[in-house]
Amino acid sequence: MSAITAARTYTCNWLFFLYSCTEHFQVESLLLVVFFFSTIGASHLFMLAATTDRFIAIKWSLHYTKLVTTKNMRVTTLCIWFFSFLFPVLGALGILFWDNFLAYSIVTVVCSSTCLLAAACSICLNVWLIRFAWTTLRGGKLV
Repeated sequence: MSAITAARTYTCNWLFFLYSCTEHFQVESLLLVVFFFSTIGASHLFMLAATTDRFIAIKWSLHYTKLVTTKNMRVTTLCIWFFSFLFPVLGALGILFWDNFLAYSIVTVVCSSTCLLAAACSICLNVWLIRFAWTTLRGGKLV
């Protein structure tokens, strides 16, 4: 066995504070990647869902009971969990069977952009809600 082969066999990787001295990531590392990215994505998407719920309650208060039902909330919750687990699981499979660092980079970019978009939408809806409440309290005047 040459020195290059030995160095390649024992390359060590640090991923989320889990140390593995193998050429492929361990199962624990992959599960940590999946749960880390999925919970961050789910928390941002649930924040967006709560903000959207309040937006509907204020903007269309007379139609709120028709729009926001238990069935719609269950479907929304299932969709949030499904999509928040979809990309990290695909990324973990990419890490396991494809290029480690490219798949990890793709998962990072997709999950980060999803969280950024959800946070931006939540901020915009909250700004609208604050402006609406302010104009309502001031009798139609924004200033």
